[in-house]
Amino acid sequence: MKYAVSLLILLLSPFFTPPDVQAQPPGPQEVVERFHAALKDQKKEDVLKILSEDIIIFEDGSSEMSLDEYASHHLEADMKFSAGAQRKVLQRETFSAGEAPVVMSVYRVKARVRGNPTEYENAETVILERHGDDWRISHIHWSTRKLR
Repeated sequence: MKYAVSLLILLLSPFFTPPDVQAQPPGPQEVVERFHAALKDQKKEDVLKILSEDIIIFEDGSSEMSLDEYASHHLEADMKFSAGAQRKVLQRETFSAGEAPVVMSVYRVKARVRGNPTEYENAETVILERHGDDWRISHIHWSTRKLR
């Protein structure tokens, strides 16, 4: 009898999965990681889906003021660079600025630039905004410090 009850519970359990156990949309930190993974894997369409149409990107004194501008200027170079780089998170903090989550990270990056090995720290600030049930990146600010 115990065996029959156990078997019945085992067979019926998939039909009674509580709603909070079901898949949840990715949180802000996971969205940032997916963005970097898509850059590294050179998956342009995935990168574009993660970014907001009106994204603003600041990088070492330059700026791109829309998704179209980023896609037509630096996206290809960022994917190529990321594909050959090793990136390690040294520090990460997430907080809210009103309803917008902010993910601030410091990375150690090892890469080849013009054929030469280089290592630097990259500080990154990412602001996200809601799009339905998902988060999209609306602002990125990158600054870099070369290590000796």
